[in-house]
Amino acid sequence: MLEQNIILKIIRKIRARIMPIIRPKRQYFLAPTRSLMPISKKHGFDRGTPIDRYYTDKFLEQFKKDIHGRVLEVGNRYYTKKFGGNRIKKSDVLDIDPNNKRANIIGDLRDLKEVKDNTYDCFVMTFVIGMIDDYHSALKEARRILKSGGILLAVDAGSSSYNPKTDYWRFTPNAAGLVFGNVFHKDNLEIKTYGNVLSGQYNWVGMAAEELSQEELDFHHPRYTTVIGIKAIKKI
Repeated sequence: MLEQNIILKIIRKIRARIMPIIRPKRQYFLAPTRSLMPISKKHGFDRGTPIDRYYTDKFLEQFKKDIHGRVLEVGNRYYTKKFGGNRIKKSDVLDIDPNNKRANIIGDLRDLKEVKDNTYDCFVMTFVIGMIDDYHSALKEARRILKSGGILLAVDAGSSSYNPKTDYWRFTPNAAGLVFGNVFHKDNLEIKTYGNVLSGQYNWVGMAAEELSQEELDFHHPRYTTVIGIKAIKKI
């Protein structure tokens, strides 16, 4: 398994170097060669770091001290391990898919009977809520399984492409405040937005963060949100 992971990382690095040559960004944005199709069907993974993942890292880096104790993450332990470090006492992975070998809890976040009340210090949820039809029930369950003072760190898409098979919602900052505030109360939220006109366009068509400068990535325009990060605290 370790050797397979190493090989996959090498393949991704090679692909990320080759794809911008095969399909240069001018192919999309400059006439007369601009395309009507995305430059990457893999959200930029085949070109480097997806832009929405770059912003996810920025959000979780800011709140990494909240990733501690007993932590739950959806899908895998990637962000728990990356930002939690030695502050983690126990790490669990939730997924509704029984075929996910990385998950040790198989369950539906809308009705998570498998997990007791007041179990976790932190719940990391990246690009999940937009995929759940009944997101209100999912957020109620997320709050229930957090300890008093526990923290939900959620990241979701503002404006981006979507998968018609799995995705239901995209949120504005106001909508995120309303939806999460209805469960955690607005005074217990901290909402961060990331992106601008240029990074939003690049994210939309599948460009990678490496194809933008640091200044272009980090410039923030509040009306053009690419990614929304929500910190929600459970207070009794």
